[in-house]
Amino acid sequence: MDEAEGAHALATGSIVLLVVQQPSGVAYRYDDTNPDARNARLLADRAIQIAAGRHDAVDAENQLIHETGSRYIDFVIPGPAGHEPDGSAMWGLGFAIVEGRQKKLLKRMVASPMPRWQYLAAFLLSRLVMLVIEVVVFLSFARIVFGVPFRGPLDQLALVCVLTSLAFSALGLLVASRAKTMEAVSGLMNLVMLPMWILSGVFFSASRFPRHPAAPSFRRCPLPPP
Repeated sequence: MDEAEGAHALATGSIVLLVVQQPSGVAYRYDDTNPDARNARLLADRAIQIAAGRHDAVDAENQLIHETGSRYIDFVIPGPAGHEPDGSAMWGLGFAIVEGRQKKLLKRMVASPMPRWQYLAAFLLSRLVMLVIEVVVFLSFARIVFGVPFRGPLDQLALVCVLTSLAFSALGLLVASRAKTMEAVSGLMNLVMLPMWILSGVFFSASRFPRHPAAPSFRRCPLPPP
């Protein structure tokens, strides 16, 4: 491709590195905050330099290892595993209550002999049953198919999942108590959950967030002499 096509492909994310031939050599265009682009730059530069006649001063060999627990799949799996309980708890509880309000079912429930705590306990019990299906099946699939290791006791994982489900069930109940239509509760739940999806580092590491230009820079300065 020519330079214009390469620049368009780089801008749209189709490629991570664009090598432009110049009279004095080559120019590499890439985003230095992208690890894949940095790796592509090193590989391309090594191939170009070797083709031009460069010889390494020290012989090196590659000893490839694939450590279980350090793969990208090992980082991704805990994210959806922690995301499923909160999403199902909020959406399952919130939608059911708002739907019951729209259909006038809540008034009938109040008029029935059933206590209110039993009505809420039924929702919580159903969430806990779904929690077992979601987490156990998902983690079992990740363990059997991808070989994702479990770090830490399983009883602590179960405790965290139960507390998470209860906490987000409470948020779902809070949101459902303020909404009267399905559209309103959907918007409010997205408003609550969207910042958590982005800022919690569920799908990608929060340490890779780009630094805002206006953010203060904290550099380690040498201490003055005593």
